[in-house]
Amino acid sequence: MKYLVMCLVVLFNVACGEQAPIERRVAFIQSSDQVVVEEATETTKKKPLETPEESLPPVVTVPEPGLEPTPPTLEEVIQLGLDAIDLEIIKEELTYISSDEHEGRLSGTKGNETIADYLIGHLEDLGVSPGLESGYLQEFRIQNGPTSGQGTANIVGVIRGQDEVLKDEYIVIGAHMDHAGMLSKGYTCSSGDRDSNQICNGADDNGSGTIGLLNVTKALAKVQKHLKRSVVVIWFSGEELGLEGSWHYVRNPIFPLEKTVYMMNLDMIGYAHTNQQRVSGLGGGTSSAAENFIKELDDKYDLTVDITAQAGGGSDHVPFMAEGIPGVFFHTGVANNPNYHKTSDTAEKISYEGLTTIAEMSFELIHYVANNEESFSVPVGVAGTSIKRAPLVTKAEQAQSCHHLILNPYVEKMSSFMQSGKKNP
Repeated sequence: MKYLVMCLVVLFNVACGEQAPIERRVAFIQSSDQVVVEEATETTKKKPLETPEESLPPVVTVPEPGLEPTPPTLEEVIQLGLDAIDLEIIKEELTYISSDEHEGRLSGTKGNETIADYLIGHLEDLGVSPGLESGYLQEFRIQNGPTSGQGTANIVGVIRGQDEVLKDEYIVIGAHMDHAGMLSKGYTCSSGDRDSNQICNGADDNGSGTIGLLNVTKALAKVQKHLKRSVVVIWFSGEELGLEGSWHYVRNPIFPLEKTVYMMNLDMIGYAHTNQQRVSGLGGGTSSAAENFIKELDDKYDLTVDITAQAGGGSDHVPFMAEGIPGVFFHTGVANNPNYHKTSDTAEKISYEGLTTIAEMSFELIHYVANNEESFSVPVGVAGTSIKRAPLVTKAEQAQSCHHLILNPYVEKMSSFMQSGKKNP
């Protein structure tokens, strides 16, 4: 009789929609981020059956083919990049790298190394890829000046282009991060209005170009998926000692020179206010397409760009142009900076409005070159030539030279050649 009663109880529960206890149940609950596993306990009971309407799966709306998100316009892409360039942040960054604690950033010294680490940190934060398999540093040994024999390095990063073909063409954007050090152990530096201070801070030369390049890089990193060509970012060391870093790169290129279509150099861009908002665009005439676009930017921004076809100027664009690579060297001038190579070249004297504008203009120029499908590889007047590499700058030549003038006799020859349009230098 006891067993008969138990059977009747079970039959009654089934009839009422219940089920005998089960040992385990696993349900997968989908969320937007993860799959959550829910485990049942010993006492979990099956819910009553739902009505047909309640048990239907949710309706999923599939977008029609023509309703995909609209790609941003060119104006929106440009604005996205420009939003990454901020005057107040530029001021903070330049004040830091040109502060006394870095003792003039002479190549081969701790101050120069500290700034290199600072810039690499920014590249990592921006997601800019290292230029070398080993990292961001292209190391070399200094040949001239008070730190001759010491090791130093260029910093190299790359923002990869997205076009299947043009991503293997490269635009180099560069600036030198070193300066002249201190009066007691520096190089080509003299006292200014801070006679009691021994440090040549180099806010304009070339803290301005260093931070200008950093902010152009920020803007380009923001719009990377809208770039066809790849952009190689280089902070050169050893510029003050004879363009050592840029010559080293050209002799030991990380990315093929024959695939390098343009080079932009930023050096001393902090004194536009002393020259009626003018900036030199040395070598800008080596590419007619880029030159025409620079003229358009000239109209857009509150700056006047003086474009020349010269390859001179004694800065890091020279080795690239000597290889037949077109480009431009933006520069607000030595004559306009009374603090040039003096202890008085400090951050509070910089025109941050002008520096910010040059950074914005430079970003727009590189975005244009990266996306213009015409060839930039042959500069005006140099088609069909094979330009020899210049020899190393010797100590004797360096002793006779002046920074931002002709550092190498070959460069003077190259400048005349670029202006003449002849087919052989």
